[in-house]
Amino acid sequence: MADVDQVSGLPKSMVEKVDKSEKLLRLDANKAASEQLLSDIASPSGQVIIHRIQSQLLNRINQLMAEDAECNTLKKLLVGMGVTINMGEKAVTDLLRLLEKK
Repeated sequence: MADVDQVSGLPKSMVEKVDKSEKLLRLDANKAASEQLLSDIASPSGQVIIHRIQSQLLNRINQLMAEDAECNTLKKLLVGMGVTINMGEKAVTDLLRLLEKK
């Protein structure tokens, strides 16, 4: 099986033959698309979508944690020590912070 270039999806042998100017054009196009995506996410409608995803992700994380016996045991230990942090909420907040840094 031929090796595949992850960016283009083409066989690596074909990509290696492409000259540098084409590679630079592709990188510029990828950068422009990335900047557009970040702009879209920052828009009011993008924020609505982000908040919906955030809500669904938080619900899913909390559901998985509630169904896991080991998580429940660890959570009880933390609560017993006076630690009251919502790990699902923290995980989602940290993920969004990573998204905003890009």
